[in-house]
Formats: sequence, structure tokens, C-alpha cells
Amino acid sequence: MAKSLSVTWLGDEDPYRQIVTEAGIDFVKGQVVKVAADHKFGERLWSPKFKANPMFAVDEVADEVDAGEEAEIAATKELLDGKGVKYRANASLDTLRKLLDEVA
Repeated sequence: MAKSLSVTWLGDEDPYRQIVTEAGIDFVKGQVVKVAADHKFGERLWSPKFKANPMFAVDEVADEVDAGEEAEIAATKELLDGKGVKYRANASLDTLRKLLDEVA
């Protein structure tokens, strides 16, 4: 599962401002925006900036995996187990697919 951030812009010293753009993302005051934890703006990783800025509330969350993807993960792990291939318990579907391709 990929990590993402739930980012909420709390506002600033201007009580009339209702929207701000940071790192190429529009934030409406008080609304949660889901941002990839590895979001970059230019060359900079932006998550440390959000976390350090008191005008933003930030929570890290694991993205939900849909039922079809969950089933494919389970089936791929079963195939890898049958071939004796080691993998991390929280390996992504892409990683599991690559491992399966390598032993196929």
C-alpha cells in the first residue's frame, strides 16, 4: 500500500482568504486534500514542508487497496510461496509482480 498524506490548510493571518496553492496543489480552507507522501514540486520533496508548516494539519495514511487488487496480491503471494520466493509482508503489488516475473 502506498502512503499518502491527508493535508488540511487551516488558514493564515488573512481571515478572508479561502484558498491557497502550495506545491502546485489548491487547498480550500478546512478541506482535506489527499497528497502522495512522495509528492515533489520541482526537485523538492514537499511532505516535510507541509508537516513543518503550522498552517497545515497533516496525517499520514496508508491508501486503501481495492478488493480486486487485494485478491491479486493474495494470489501472487501464494504463487511466490509455492516457488519458495521470499518477499516482505507489506510488499506492493508491483513488487510482487516483478518477483514473479523474475522466477517465471
